[in-house]
Amino acid sequence: MSEHDVEGERKQAEGKAQEEMAEATDDTSEKMKGKGKQAVGKVQEEIGEATD
Repeated sequence: MSEHDVEGERKQAEGKAQEEMAEATDDTSEKMKGKGKQAVGKVQEEIGEATD
């Protein structure tokens, strides 16, 4: 597991938490930011897997 894999998983988890919190507070802007973090994390994780 590379640094990219770990960082990607961390970003995905942060994004999911942000999205869930935004869902609870009905904050569309924060929900979209959370989804964006998840997407960035997924890409970063894929880069890590490709370089392994």
